[in-house]
Amino acid sequence: MSDPRPVDPSRSDDEAAWEDLVRRFHESDPVTPAPSDPRTAGSTPPAPSDPRTAGSTPPAPSASAPPRSAPGGSSGPRDHVVEEPEENFEPPEPAPLSTAEPALAAAWAGVGLSLGVLLIITIFVRTAPSVLTWTLAGVFLVSAGYLGYRLPRERHDDDDGAQV
Repeated sequence: MSDPRPVDPSRSDDEAAWEDLVRRFHESDPVTPAPSDPRTAGSTPPAPSDPRTAGSTPPAPSASAPPRSAPGGSSGPRDHVVEEPEENFEPPEPAPLSTAEPALAAAWAGVGLSLGVLLIITIFVRTAPSVLTWTLAGVFLVSAGYLGYRLPRERHDDDDGAQV
């Protein structure tokens, strides 16, 4: 009885090429030859036949072994031991939120709320009165203008901006 599937000539060429590739791979690896019996593949590793490769594979470090330093006595980034900070540090009390300048707080609220209300009107209320829209746009422009006016005018060359 013959196989009902048609024979693809390129398929047999692919399989032959693959087998040749695998065969050449196993021939080129002198340290670990291909196992002849799959049941003994995980047993003891064979001794290296080439004296140049003997001992080239370092043993796996044990879990309790201390970390080794890099060749030449230098240490790597993971060998650094972080010293614990002092335990008696207490951060200073933050300033209360109510100490903000009222005009500055009103300007920020005007920018945020006017944009938020304009966004909601644009999405949900298509027939909003034009007086409301123009008023909200004016509040935004006045608030943003005030915030721009409050920006510093000169640059301090000795200040690196690291102050929180």
